[in-house]
Amino acid sequence: MELIDRRELFKAILGCAALGRAFAQAQTASPGRLRDLAAKKNLLVGSAVSYRELQDPAFTALLATEASIVVPENEMKWALIHPEPDRYDCERADALLAFTAQHDQKVRGHNLCWHEQLPKWFNTAATPKNAGNLLREHIETVAGHFAGRIQSW
Repeated sequence: MELIDRRELFKAILGCAALGRAFAQAQTASPGRLRDLAAKKNLLVGSAVSYRELQDPAFTALLATEASIVVPENEMKWALIHPEPDRYDCERADALLAFTAQHDQKVRGHNLCWHEQLPKWFNTAATPKNAGNLLREHIETVAGHFAGRIQSW
């Protein structure tokens, strides 16, 4: 049996400690931002987001870091963005798009028209003769307002 002198033993102990520390760091190291990992595969990754969630600093910090695309949850649906026949309200949707622009994120528009979220006024205002025009005007107004800021609908 060969004996190791103190100097060799000390080197071995330091080597093991360094290796252990490197292994521990590798186990706890972040693999990177989700949006960067997705980009390596030509993917966008994100979430549906509501205006209410944008008021939560912990949520927005995570969303800003990790997401490369955002989908407005309800803020661009007809009932919220066109609540009255002659009034559009884009304030919350605009706030969401301002957030995405600030964090270099894309936006997928969501449901220019969906039977589940038509405004209350629509059922009394729409007739077989004017329904097409109401739909066309709504789509042109909303899509026009967000032109150049929506990656896809």
